[in-house]
Amino acid sequence: MWYFSRSSGVSFSELDQISRALVEDFKAWRMKIVLEKKFSRGGRSIALDAAILHKVFAYAVSDCELLVRNPVKLDGRPGDDPERGAQPFKAAELTKLRDAAGPDRLTFLLLHWTGMRGSDIVGLQWSEIDWDSREINRLTLKRRKRVIVPIHQELLFALEVEHERRKPQPQDRILLNPQTGTPLTRPRLYERMLALGLRAGVLSANPHRFRDT
Repeated sequence: MWYFSRSSGVSFSELDQISRALVEDFKAWRMKIVLEKKFSRGGRSIALDAAILHKVFAYAVSDCELLVRNPVKLDGRPGDDPERGAQPFKAAELTKLRDAAGPDRLTFLLLHWTGMRGSDIVGLQWSEIDWDSREINRLTLKRRKRVIVPIHQELLFALEVEHERRKPQPQDRILLNPQTGTPLTRPRLYERMLALGLRAGVLSANPHRFRDT
């Protein structure tokens, strides 16, 4: 059964009912849903969604002969446009961010030296730090995969200083909002990194660029 969503009321039971026009309507509908979210990134994920669907239908056309032609039209390929692809920081930009980090230094170091998603950074607990092996051991939030991340010496020192200062419980979150002392949230992480970028003179210093780096 093909459907946009339960709320859209659009559904089909036959594969050959999925036309190119229908797919374009789906992309427009999906873009609207994505743009309603706070951190939509301008709907950049739609190109990747289309590429995945194109690959699926290509299998139906060439390998299974279930369709005559692929109903999904690609609008370029994800990553072809440098403005929509990975945007790693340059070495000089990282230096500026480090120098301007101030109260966000530990957040900056975690993003910089682990490459983890923002959702995992804010959810990181002290119990996930293995001091003996100098590793972070975490079950990721999005993929539900166990990852082992070596801790860089600069990050290790910052973690040790913070741990000694706070003397936290194992289940406590590592990152706190410097303004409130409460656990840092994903939206606040985004806002603080953009603010750090402004202080450092680095545009669009969103958390995902650290992952690209």
